[in-house]
Amino acid sequence: MADPISEALTQKVPRPDYNVREGWIVVPKFPPSDSRHGKTSPDGGTGVYQVTFVLGIPGKNVFREHVVMGQTHLEGDSLLLFPNKVETFEVRVDDRGSAIGHITSTATMRIQANSLIKAEETAYDMTAGFLSYLSYDSDVAVEITGYEIVEESTGTRKAVFGMLGKMKIFAIDDAIGSLVSHNSYRHLFAAYREGMNATNVFYQALNFSKVIEGCRKLRERKNTEAKNSGRRPFTPSLAMPAQLDEIPIVLDSIRELFRPFLGRKFSSIVDHFRPLVRNAIAHLDPTQHVLDIDRFQDIQACERAIPILRYIARVLIRSEIDHP
Repeated sequence: MADPISEALTQKVPRPDYNVREGWIVVPKFPPSDSRHGKTSPDGGTGVYQVTFVLGIPGKNVFREHVVMGQTHLEGDSLLLFPNKVETFEVRVDDRGSAIGHITSTATMRIQANSLIKAEETAYDMTAGFLSYLSYDSDVAVEITGYEIVEESTGTRKAVFGMLGKMKIFAIDDAIGSLVSHNSYRHLFAAYREGMNATNVFYQALNFSKVIEGCRKLRERKNTEAKNSGRRPFTPSLAMPAQLDEIPIVLDSIRELFRPFLGRKFSSIVDHFRPLVRNAIAHLDPTQHVLDIDRFQDIQACERAIPILRYIARVLIRSEIDHP
């Protein structure tokens, strides 16, 4: 790989269970005669990284079927129109002018960092913050559909993009018995579908949390009606499976997120995520720490929570259907 930055890389991988952001790292190996031999690592090293953020129009190409690493700079789109005869803007993205970026239908940056993950975090935080200002100033929607990072000295490369989930076989649950859902559950199904359709990770987490909260309130109402009619209330004690291989998810990277919660009661897990959802996502107090889409670590916190919240939401809906 004489010029690893210019290489286009493709690898066929299974589609995820549902629409989700996925990341891949490609680490080149060099022969002993090459000065880069033994210096490559998935973690990267101290040096200069080239970062390319692919811009997009919300609702258009946010999730994709394939990614060609090395050619992502050709895939951008935007509702931002530059003035006549202007093709590229150069932007100094911090108060010292130590990092310079360019914006077209992509936003590119060269940044000094001591690891790949640090380059990823720093570049995302700076670029996303500036794009949010542009969104306000130009009064237009601006989306980041993904990004690619290249360690210039070795060609180690990481790409992160939203990928389309796998197709599912059309099926109607025998327990429901009809294409028409009962009114008691329609709000739960609607919130679940909103969560599945959402492209924003905060909105996904919020909707699956709404399903969980809705199931709790529905169970309280059913139990009140049971008491009033002399029947015994039903109080399920639901818990996460005890073994990781019992989690019905194909991708090991997503299934691994469940490990800290194995065997724990749903109520305990929901309490664990409540500050994330209620305090950090649903409310905004600029004087306190809140989660926002401009911070890399905030995005990651929501992405780690979503599969667990989705799983709990599905099981709770199933429990309510089975115990009317």
